[in-house]
Amino acid sequence: MLRLLASALSLCPCLVLAEDPPLPNPDKPVDYVAWINAQYSKGIKENAADVYRQALDAFVEDERALELATRWDPPWRDYERRKLQRWLDKNEKCLERFSAAAGMRGCYFEFRSETGGLVEVGLPMLSPFCAVSRMLAARARLRLADGETEAAVEDIVTVICAGCHLESQPNLIEYLVAVSVRATAYGLLIRFPQVASGEVDYDAVLKSLRRVDRVPRSPKKQLGVERITYLDALQRYCKDNDGDGRLDKLDIPTLESVELTRPETIETLIAECDRFLERWYEVLSSDYATVTCPPFMYQSL
Repeated sequence: MLRLLASALSLCPCLVLAEDPPLPNPDKPVDYVAWINAQYSKGIKENAADVYRQALDAFVEDERALELATRWDPPWRDYERRKLQRWLDKNEKCLERFSAAAGMRGCYFEFRSETGGLVEVGLPMLSPFCAVSRMLAARARLRLADGETEAAVEDIVTVICAGCHLESQPNLIEYLVAVSVRATAYGLLIRFPQVASGEVDYDAVLKSLRRVDRVPRSPKKQLGVERITYLDALQRYCKDNDGDGRLDKLDIPTLESVELTRPETIETLIAECDRFLERWYEVLSSDYATVTCPPFMYQSL
């Protein structure tokens, strides 16, 4: 039934859960947004997210300069380098704050939702976050070309660390953007010999890069959010219109209402979700060459 619900939930957070969330209650919905915020902010004394926001508030946009920052061919001409440098100068405070944030340990961007639903959480900072990361990578390229290898590597490390902060957030979209942010830095590392001016101490470069080693998130924890967003959707958007105790209609305010092809109780649907996620955990922790993936979630609803 739930093709529309599946489409909506596919854009939802991917959470690393510290403990089991409360079960949904259609009569008095659990505030899963607040619950996630409480879980993810635990133990953070100095939040890098606050410093990132200061950096992004100071960000001076320039679409043409951003296009130059991300372009490799043809090589930058002198007037283009000067334009990039002017953009960098205008963003000195932004870059200083962004670099400081990337060097901090704890980072959590609080979820905010006007309706309280997880599918409607806003993520307004992703576009400028990417732009600042690309600007730092451009500064690293300029520094490499000028022989400032150590400073350039620090910029690269900053971009990778910022990507790791973004990856640690409980949201699938942030995770995917983090991949793009880090790819910006790794793309420059691959081109190091072509960009760098003079001799480069690659042992020192490698030593600096070891600072960004991170343990990947567990697939089991990664799948935790699929469960919590499913629970939130059940309690908010799935209705029992005929009063027989079974959910029979999907009603998301921003989408057209849909009749469920196989009405079920909320307990049955939760159990089905858990079986599905357990199977996916087996898939993600098995040999990719031999494993058979389960059918897409929500098809049976």
